[in-house]
Amino acid sequence: MHGYELKAAYESDLAAGTTLNAGQVYQTLDRLLRDGLVTVRVVEQSVRPDRKVYTITDAGRASLAEWLASPDASPPAVRDEMLIKLLVARRLSRAGVGDRPPAACRGETSDGARCGAAGGGPGSTSSAEKFAGPNEVLRNERRACMARLHEINAALHPRQAKDPAGGDVRTRLLLELAALRLEAQVKWLDRCEAILRGEKP
Repeated sequence: MHGYELKAAYESDLAAGTTLNAGQVYQTLDRLLRDGLVTVRVVEQSVRPDRKVYTITDAGRASLAEWLASPDASPPAVRDEMLIKLLVARRLSRAGVGDRPPAACRGETSDGARCGAAGGGPGSTSSAEKFAGPNEVLRNERRACMARLHEINAALHPRQAKDPAGGDVRTRLLLELAALRLEAQVKWLDRCEAILRGEKP
């Protein structure tokens, strides 16, 4: 296969919807060639530039077999935007500048009156900006996760459909992975709420 074929195969079969940088493809092929995992031959073309065709070697097959049989050793993500957002909200809340009133009691009500404006309570104007507290951050994230999970489940189990996800195995596996990760995220949000609830002020 030549570099463009490998790029097209990756984008269509392994990671649909993504675009692989062509430079990255050829850098990787150069590294595989240097390590003796592939060989290359030049195919002359009359109209187009000569093409390099790559073939896997026995050492390359052995390396591929080892990679396929090995578990994923990637470390878990240390930086998570949701976790950072939650910790920032917690810090602001403990400093007394968070925990704004619920969305239902912010701004104007349906009749145009400000919620709580009469008594200066929640919803009244204040010179100090109030930010979403930890509970609101958790609620918003949980709501978004459940909405995405509902969409994925609808794609996995469409009504009056014989083949879930249109019969495409790759799409089915990807959707199953996304659904399980969202379910795990919701469970983690529940754990966060329980831990923060038991925390001393």
